[in-house]
Amino acid sequence: MNSVIVAVDKSKVVGFLCYTSFSGKMLLLWMAVAKDYHRKGIGEKLLSYLEDLSRKLKIYSIEVETLPDEDPYEPYKQTRNFYYKNGFKRVLYKKARVKGWDDQIVLEKVL
Repeated sequence: MNSVIVAVDKSKVVGFLCYTSFSGKMLLLWMAVAKDYHRKGIGEKLLSYLEDLSRKLKIYSIEVETLPDEDPYEPYKQTRNFYYKNGFKRVLYKKARVKGWDDQIVLEKVL
């Protein structure tokens, strides 16, 4: 089952993080922060909440998939930089199984 954490500012949703757990790992499925709220700590607060929840559940690793470092698309560069800055490390390269789909990397943060 997927769950969601929502960041709110004055009754306005400004960010969210969708997650699930599987085989003893926390999987971060999607995260987004409204553009006007970038670089204000919202993403870090969402991630911190997920880390605390993971520890309470005795889960000591968070994984997320994103486009690989080799992909030059700027928004994904920013995404990867956010995860690297917050302690994630690249652990796997997944080649796309279907023509037209993107390759992915798996990033992991050990708690």
